[in-house]
Amino acid sequence: MADNNLSINTQYSQANSRIKPANSVFQQFMTSNIAENKTLSNLVTNYNTFVYPTVIKDPKQKEMYDKIKAFLSERGQKSLEAILRTGKLLANGASDGSTTLENLYNIVSKPRTSGLKNTEILEQTVITLANPYIINQNFGKVPDFLLPSIINDEKRSSLSKGLGLNPAIAQQYTQAQVTGPIAAVTPEDINFQVSGTCVAASLEFNLAYENPAEYARYAEGLTSPSMEVKTKIKLSNLAPNNLSAIELLNNFKTEYEMLNQEEAVVSLKPDKNAYVRAKIEEAYKLPNTRSMVDTQMQSTFMQLGSANGYNTMNDKRTGNDIPDNKGLIDEEKDFVESIVNNNVKKVDVPYQIVDEFTYLKGYNFDFETTKKHIMDSLDAGINVIAGITRTEDPYKRINSKIIGGHEITITGYQYDKNNELYFKYNDTDDDSTELVRIKASKLIPDIHHAGIPLKFLNIPDEDPNYQILDMFQEIRNQHKAILTNAQNNYPTQNTVNRVA
Repeated sequence: MADNNLSINTQYSQANSRIKPANSVFQQFMTSNIAENKTLSNLVTNYNTFVYPTVIKDPKQKEMYDKIKAFLSERGQKSLEAILRTGKLLANGASDGSTTLENLYNIVSKPRTSGLKNTEILEQTVITLANPYIINQNFGKVPDFLLPSIINDEKRSSLSKGLGLNPAIAQQYTQAQVTGPIAAVTPEDINFQVSGTCVAASLEFNLAYENPAEYARYAEGLTSPSMEVKTKIKLSNLAPNNLSAIELLNNFKTEYEMLNQEEAVVSLKPDKNAYVRAKIEEAYKLPNTRSMVDTQMQSTFMQLGSANGYNTMNDKRTGNDIPDNKGLIDEEKDFVESIVNNNVKKVDVPYQIVDEFTYLKGYNFDFETTKKHIMDSLDAGINVIAGITRTEDPYKRINSKIIGGHEITITGYQYDKNNELYFKYNDTDDDSTELVRIKASKLIPDIHHAGIPLKFLNIPDEDPNYQILDMFQEIRNQHKAILTNAQNNYPTQNTVNRVA
């Protein structure tokens, strides 16, 4: 398939998934002469400004705290003290009203799913909440001696799913008997270099950063024997009207139960291979790679945005209604964020104008308007998850070809001594465990899209720009048309691509 047949958003997703950002753009930033603007102290430290108690007085809470602490390493204990001191531990912002403390206690006091240890899940969750900047999107390496059995399992799964073969029959096939398109699974399909989970990792970071209680609740539920987390959502925060919200849920094949006309409970689950990866990471974790909790969270968000078509083992998505086989496009990210952070109505605003050949042609908003959108969000204590692009000519930009993309989370801003504006952001793919600062004049022109609260956009709920359902459906229809055309012209090749 030629790239110029794909939608602009699909092309951006392909770049987003496969090419890392240039270090010169993200790593060369000035830190020595940045002076904190005191008028913005509440904003730029919103990471630590939870209005919750920082001292435990309740005996029951003290008992839970002591039990949690007993299972932690020295580093974990220091992290636990840190999240208590900053108010995160007693925060009760989870969608069910539970506190971070209660959910951490559940991790250590209740069973985990087979193969995952309470102590490891607890340790990773506590350390992550103390510093969400350690969240990583890089997959760990599967040891060579495990690859044959994993590859064989993938082939059997393809036989039962891709070809519709009865699973009982598929299990009888040995590796030697599996031939043809299915046999194309290779070690490189498992141990790849670049992941497409930057959107999911950014959503994970944002959850840990803004809502520690909910993050701990997700970590507990996804690693429990039920291997799921249920969350209550308001349909009005998902789409302009309830019928559109229900249609979105159905189109994304989301499992949900209506509570009433206004609310539903959504069940979120990772794919089965997330647990295979998690067990491997528990035993063979490498530096600067994902933790077990990262894997469960990111796989869950990828699965939600992929209409249950995601495979953690090869980081790819399948299905006729998937616009791209790796990474989430902006409409899918908008849907997932609306579920995970259902307290705020957001719109994924497209800032760049990109032609069908992936050349940057201009902007939908001027520099000052874009800056205001971001700063209004940050002033309200709401992080901005943004997709950024890299062009062949980083200085020219306009009429330059987009050659890469990435997803980041903007968490604050500040001014230097010369009153130049800098944004603070997190990058889950930079091997850094700290925030990054970058000039607004450098970042804003690179922003392709960003999730902005609806109230800062002056767009009425009924405006078509807010109805992502239509855009999402159009992209899927385009993709189906491309597949149909390819199948008619190259039936054998298309079958290979889709099954393998």
